[in-house]
Amino acid sequence: MLIQIYHPIEDIKFYLAVIVLLEALAVYTWQFRKIPGAMVAAVSQVFKCIWLISIVLYTTSTELSDKLFWIVALKLAGLLLSCSWVVFAWQISQQKKDMDVVTKYSLGSMLCFVILLLSNWREIIWQNAWLDGQVLVMEWGIGHVFMMGYAVLCCIIATFLSVRWVLTSVGLRRQQACWYTMAVGLSWMSYTLWRFGVRTDIIIPIGFLLNGIVVTWIYLRLQLYNILPLAKSVAIDNVVEGIFFVDKDGYIVDINACAQSMLKGLPIAIGTHIKETAAVWSVLGEVDSKPGVQVQETERKESLCSSWYQLTKIPLQNAGQPSFGRIILVKDITSQKQNQVQMIEQENALAILSERNRLGREIHDGSGQTWNYLQLEINLLDQLLADGKTNDAVMLVKKLKIILHGVHEDVRESIVSLKTDRLEKHDFITTLNTYLKWYGQTCNIIIGLTLPDQPLSNFITSKIEVQLLRIIQEALSNIRKHANATEVQINMQEEEGTFVVVISDNGCSFVPEAEVMLGHYGLDIMRERAEAAGGKLVVESAAGQGTKVKIIFDVRGSYGEG
Repeated sequence: MLIQIYHPIEDIKFYLAVIVLLEALAVYTWQFRKIPGAMVAAVSQVFKCIWLISIVLYTTSTELSDKLFWIVALKLAGLLLSCSWVVFAWQISQQKKDMDVVTKYSLGSMLCFVILLLSNWREIIWQNAWLDGQVLVMEWGIGHVFMMGYAVLCCIIATFLSVRWVLTSVGLRRQQACWYTMAVGLSWMSYTLWRFGVRTDIIIPIGFLLNGIVVTWIYLRLQLYNILPLAKSVAIDNVVEGIFFVDKDGYIVDINACAQSMLKGLPIAIGTHIKETAAVWSVLGEVDSKPGVQVQETERKESLCSSWYQLTKIPLQNAGQPSFGRIILVKDITSQKQNQVQMIEQENALAILSERNRLGREIHDGSGQTWNYLQLEINLLDQLLADGKTNDAVMLVKKLKIILHGVHEDVRESIVSLKTDRLEKHDFITTLNTYLKWYGQTCNIIIGLTLPDQPLSNFITSKIEVQLLRIIQEALSNIRKHANATEVQINMQEEEGTFVVVISDNGCSFVPEAEVMLGHYGLDIMRERAEAAGGKLVVESAAGQGTKVKIIFDVRGSYGEG
């Protein structure tokens, strides 16, 4: 059996002063309670205060039962303090994954068992207790040994985690670990001195206070807890995007310097309701009023210039929880817009130059060759008239009329094609339908158009639309000139990851492999247009079955063989 004597303390004021300081440290640490370890550190300061208050109240009590109660409270506070050291070191050193689950639950079970001993089976903890004046004498039992062993085990585990933290960390984290390990060492030193009887009345509160001061100094100097919030705060203040936070009632609670600079001239400041800003800048109200994440680009016209901004609204809300407000991001995209305009102008210039080259080749291969032929035929006509061959001259004139009629039709078709090639005022389908209606009426050919179920924008871009329209026009022109067809069918559909446009007619066929025929039908120009738009052209023609022209675009970005 172990007999232990508890002497009343002499300097109660010193204890009370230490209690006040420890409570102040607990309040300071509590403000970081959302950061791992901070809440446990604050609670551990409270356990220290309970320990010291129990000693003070033990000293001021006169009845044996009261003194026994406060000694039990002291023991319980010591056990909880030991556990909090383990949990704190476990959380702040980020060694959660390395702590064995069995060890964790074993320690928790032991703590529950010890608390049960203190509350229901006190005779196992102490055998006897009596007062010798104001001094309490207690005869401890086997339960006390178990209880103290548990407390020492917790302190050893906390020390091990602290030392391991030092050995496994680097940089600022190692400095934090070293200082915290020193704080743990101060607690061990004060406990050891108390056990050896060195200033037993004040050594424990001094150890508590030094431990708390060192840990708090780590908070202040090394930013043990709020280094991540500090980093986020600095990042928010220095990012190139404007950021401001709006609470659930619509009031602006914080705004960074970049947002203030971007939105200069608008009524936006901390404490201002967002409706006041939205009244001047309506697009902000539109974005803020819509639910969920919203992104919108807008132009803000100022006195001397205009600026483009991208507004992004992000709700401050976790899944299944109420919203606490939202974040509004403001990004200046003026230079990006200017670059886009410049790129579009360059692309248009290149497209115009390329189109001129294609039109030049088409005129050279089509109308240009026809005019050369007509010049030769007219010279022949002069020779026939000079030789008096009137009948031959009349036949030649009839032939020239037919050729001139064809040239006239080609010119008219080219003019219509060039007009319908502009898609700025109408969408692709409207423009195509207008051209097909004119073509059917002018050439007396029945035309059918089949579109996919989904919008064409799901498959092709505006750049492809322009080239596809010109390919369809060229194909229909070839059909009018050479196929002698009465019906044409245009089908657009998705086939296994590809977007396919099929132009089929019921006219006469030809041999696609013949280079002469390729030039005659203009397939080389159609193929060039398809490849310029990222697609490929396939021609199928068989005797008595008409001709099919396929334009294939791979919506996955790559083509298979064939």
